[in-house]
Amino acid sequence: QRYSDTILDAFINEAQRVIVNDTWAISTSTTATLVADTTYYTLPSNLIKIWRVTLDSANLPELDLKQLDADSGNAVWSSTGTPAAFFLEWSSTTVIGLQPYPVSAGSTLKVFFYQLATDLSSDSAIPFNGDIRLYSYHDLLVYHVSYRLLVIENRIQEAQVYLQLYAAGLQTMALNVAHKPLREIAPSKELKP
Repeated sequence: QRYSDTILDAFINEAQRVIVNDTWAISTSTTATLVADTTYYTLPSNLIKIWRVTLDSANLPELDLKQLDADSGNAVWSSTGTPAAFFLEWSSTTVIGLQPYPVSAGSTLKVFFYQLATDLSSDSAIPFNGDIRLYSYHDLLVYHVSYRLLVIENRIQEAQVYLQLYAAGLQTMALNVAHKPLREIAPSKELKP
């Protein structure tokens, strides 16, 4: 055995992270109950990108921080009422802010988002959080790891085959189940170890 289980597990989990980040194929939601006079709410750490926010089932649009900062009198930042929009801080992907900040408690904020996959930690773990729609894409993990290991071993022609299989499979996955516009993953003409 040329590579330890620890090294292979690390490569497999890295491949899963790359695939999920490149496709946004896994989504979920979380809820929070509004608290009076509270602008910010913490979101799960596995969040990649928010795709929808509702307040008591009504959609909330996203506001850009530049839009909020454009108010020279600072009235936007100090306003209270029923939240009409949400915004994200650049410093943290796990915090959402509401504008205006809620004057009363009890409403339900629901955030729909693309999420990271949980790292695989045992032989029985199922890739991509066990999502049955993604079973047919498990081979992408093998292709990704294989091409990386072959590049390390300077077996470039063989690596190229696995990279092509990976790129084609990722493109298919992006077209069929993913939501993120996929950048082109063209196999490099020259792979280097």
